[in-house]
Amino acid sequence: MSDLTDDELHLAAHDFLTVGMPTDLRSELVAPMSDLPEECTEAQNTKRAAESAADHMLVYANAIDRLLKFGMKEYKRTKPHPDSQDLYRAAIMFSGAGLDRALKALVSDALPALARVDKSVQEKLSMFAEGAIADAGGVGVSPAALVKFLLGSGSSPKEVFADNWVKALTAGSAQSTQRLDELASALGVNDSEIRRRLKPTKTRSSMLEKAFTARNEVAHDLDIVRPWERGSRDRIDKIQRYRNKDEVREYVIEMMDVCQLIINDVGSRLASAS
Repeated sequence: MSDLTDDELHLAAHDFLTVGMPTDLRSELVAPMSDLPEECTEAQNTKRAAESAADHMLVYANAIDRLLKFGMKEYKRTKPHPDSQDLYRAAIMFSGAGLDRALKALVSDALPALARVDKSVQEKLSMFAEGAIADAGGVGVSPAALVKFLLGSGSSPKEVFADNWVKALTAGSAQSTQRLDELASALGVNDSEIRRRLKPTKTRSSMLEKAFTARNEVAHDLDIVRPWERGSRDRIDKIQRYRNKDEVREYVIEMMDVCQLIINDVGSRLASAS
């Protein structure tokens, strides 16, 4: 039993959790625009949940790292303790999942509205409609495809095509710059800064590409290095990639900022149209 009073224990715990802690992640992120249109609400709520979860993981990782170093008297250890690594991986996963779901929500809720007021989106919807009813040769109209779309649910053919376009866009995961570029393009996002950050590179060296690479390594491979790239008798903490806490933070910020910039862009155009 400890001889410390409850107040002393509280103060010690508070100091342990706050001294040397990283700054609040949300203070470094792009801010949402004020008075977002209703069509952006679900996307914004999803993004906020993701950034909160990622921030918690970064804070907890730092706390676990300090706790283990103190408990094991490994004060000189410079790298984060191996047992904190899974929390950094979780931060990457939460960010990627939030980005995916937020942009799909934005497509589902905002694209039909944009198709009514945004010329760029209207043109893309027309291109989708033409391709959807084209015959196998791509030179004529497929009667079967046309009937299928015209009998779809919606008060007008335009709404039917818009609904099917939304379903097509949200069918796969949004976990690559190519997919994000496709969704942003469909939403009529033309801002040069956003498009630059979404542009794929030959070496996959942009911050967003690095973030997606890390996300996929965690999600699909459990961050385990390929057998031929490591020793066959390595400990568990040695067969998984080491995640640098500063790099993880950069990945989280990039995914959340790109998400917010797209939401803000769509929200601004919808607000102007109304």
